[in-house]
Amino acid sequence: MTSNETEFVGWTPSPDGRGTYDIIFTCLVTTFLCCWTSVYPNIPAPGDGLWASIRDRLGLACMGLLGPEFIIVLAIGQKSSARRSVAKFHSKGHTKWSITHGFFADMGGFVLEADDLERPVPLNAEQLFYLVKERYIECPNITEKELRDRNKSDGFARLVTIWQATWFIITFIARLIQGLHVTTMELTAVSFVVILFGTAWCWKDKPSDVGTTIPLKSHVRMEDIIRSAGRQPEQPYYQTPLDFISRDETALNLAWQYYNELSRKLLFSPFSRRVEKVPWDRNPGDIFLRMDFDLELVGVAFILVFSAVFLTAWNIPFPSAVERDFWRAASIYMLVYGFVGAAWMEFAMWIFVPQDRLYQGLEPSFVERENADRSHPIRDFYFKVQEWLKNRKSRATRSMDLDQDSLVPRRKKGGVFAFLSRSHNISHEKDPYMGVQVGFIIVTSVLEVPVNMSSDINVGKKPRVVSLGRPEFIDTEYIQDFQKDFDYDFLDVRNHQEALEKLPLMLEQHGPIDAFIIRMGRPPYRPFDKIFKLLTPHCKIIASAAAGYDDLAVNWCTEQGIWLCNSVDAVAEATADMAFFLTLAVIRDTYRGERSLREGNWRGPVVPSRDPWGMTLGIVGMGAIGKCLAKRAIAFNMKIKYFNRRQLSAEDEAKYKATYCPTLHELLAQSDVVSINCPLTRETENLISTEEFKMMKDGAFLVNTARGAIVDETALIDALESGKITRAGLDVFLQEPGLNDYFKTSEKVVIQPHVAGLTDLAFQRGEKEAFENIKALFKNGSPISPVNFSKK
Repeated sequence: MTSNETEFVGWTPSPDGRGTYDIIFTCLVTTFLCCWTSVYPNIPAPGDGLWASIRDRLGLACMGLLGPEFIIVLAIGQKSSARRSVAKFHSKGHTKWSITHGFFADMGGFVLEADDLERPVPLNAEQLFYLVKERYIECPNITEKELRDRNKSDGFARLVTIWQATWFIITFIARLIQGLHVTTMELTAVSFVVILFGTAWCWKDKPSDVGTTIPLKSHVRMEDIIRSAGRQPEQPYYQTPLDFISRDETALNLAWQYYNELSRKLLFSPFSRRVEKVPWDRNPGDIFLRMDFDLELVGVAFILVFSAVFLTAWNIPFPSAVERDFWRAASIYMLVYGFVGAAWMEFAMWIFVPQDRLYQGLEPSFVERENADRSHPIRDFYFKVQEWLKNRKSRATRSMDLDQDSLVPRRKKGGVFAFLSRSHNISHEKDPYMGVQVGFIIVTSVLEVPVNMSSDINVGKKPRVVSLGRPEFIDTEYIQDFQKDFDYDFLDVRNHQEALEKLPLMLEQHGPIDAFIIRMGRPPYRPFDKIFKLLTPHCKIIASAAAGYDDLAVNWCTEQGIWLCNSVDAVAEATADMAFFLTLAVIRDTYRGERSLREGNWRGPVVPSRDPWGMTLGIVGMGAIGKCLAKRAIAFNMKIKYFNRRQLSAEDEAKYKATYCPTLHELLAQSDVVSINCPLTRETENLISTEEFKMMKDGAFLVNTARGAIVDETALIDALESGKITRAGLDVFLQEPGLNDYFKTSEKVVIQPHVAGLTDLAFQRGEKEAFENIKALFKNGSPISPVNFSKK
């Protein structure tokens, strides 16, 4: 009889062997943890629900599955941006700003509120720094600990992920040491773990799963913030109104967004959600930011290790020779991809993309201007090679070369190079900053060496520059130096009609003009509108050798994509001299003193006159001229108050001993002398009129060296006659040269024939600044003193 009794046993160990299920399960779990729990999405929009947050994390996870190196490059870019923000905030004394603050800002954690914004707009670290630096908002008063408390991510989940990955690597290495077989699937999982360690280090200070933002209220309207930056509020934007601060599209981001948008149009993109609203209501988490060079090297190291992992299976057994050869070829490709791909993206980011942007005439942001001044090994190497190639060419062909520092080349009108250089834009809303060159798309897709594109970029003619009038005040050595990089000529004409006749002939004989200089010399070339229209569509910049631009076609130039520049710095000192001369003249009553003496009356009725010592000078417009005027007034112990579109920095206020008045009426009520030093615009026309004169102190003085139309002359005459204004000093008038007869005959007015900035040194500075504006545009992408922006 057989016994059916159950045999009880203790603990029984599992078999030593590994089944297929064990390998697949372990690798999938490790890969899932690397791609899911290790990614850090940005903050969702206010109206987004749970699914939107899951979708953002899923998109980053899919990016990791597509290519783990994408995730580490994304993380390094974010770490670089956060680290740069720390340096900038610390430089302005905000020492509590940490790298966590920088991450939180780039995630969209701080949103800006302003009176003219329909809804808050998310900021990034660069935009936040600019607003704090310009004192539009206060620096956020939140500690690093408070930001970390907002972190909803489970720290235990992070620990489990790191532990699982570490244990996987330990067991993998142990099997190699013991000479045991490893599978290609395990090798693939190991490559993911390598990238996991890199991203974990990069994102260790980044908050995760934050759901709420911190509002920051600006006391200045967005319209005024934009205008104070030298831009126009009507300028179109495609992300937020603050694009002009930090828009900086890297080559990898252009490629990624291009293919992402292409997948949306073809079928469906699993990688990220499109931001549908303008202005943006969130900062997308898949934007590849510019990396610092030292962190780039860290990224390259991780990517090379990631790529080299696959080579370790070079000699392991494969089911067939074909599979082994395929694996070896793919492994070699991955390693080459790590080297060539990194080099290609570096050249594209620092050379090709900036060149393409500037060729299109797109307005560079403040950050892009900073990048143009930064030294970077790739760009420095590129320019040295360019210089070497240029020096090898003969003098006969040298005029066809592009200066090695120039970032705005000419391009051929046809052929393969022109096709490769053509921009292809499939972005949402046709954002011009997201256009991608056809050659860049092709090379990025197949990862070939970009010989054709670089050849096209390196060849071009010198930009052609023409001045209306012969330069009279700068020396020939400066002109000769300028001609090394530019094809310069001048149109020597005597009047406006002759300019209209000779300019078309010059264009026909010598070709289109890239840059045009006006007010060079003394003939009356005005009006300029017909002259300007002859320059389209090739002209990129019109530079004036004088300060005023109210009689120039500013809006037309903007619509045509032409930069318009003035030379305000050149005349600042001379104009300030005249402004203070008139200030002293009206205070000391020099006109009546001189007239009395000429009539044979010694001293006459001018004793005693007033003394400027201790008076308050109110400056309307604290630009270059206003600051120069303040320096002169300080020497006479005058108190300085000013009204400006934006308040000066604390350093400048201390330097000029100036006190800010937030409103014009407040300034007028506190000033003994009011000096007009602002430009004439639609907003400043008749800025000082009847109501403003009523706000002034009884017996105040007025000085105007800006533009006649800023002061209502009828109201001024009434104020002088009533005694509200004691005396006025005027260098400018509403009608020139036919000024009002009252100003010619009244003893209460000291007049000059609009000569404040017309000195020999000012002419010299003005002519030079016009040339320097052109140099700056073709070298750095933007002129020094623009009065408009380019819509190209």
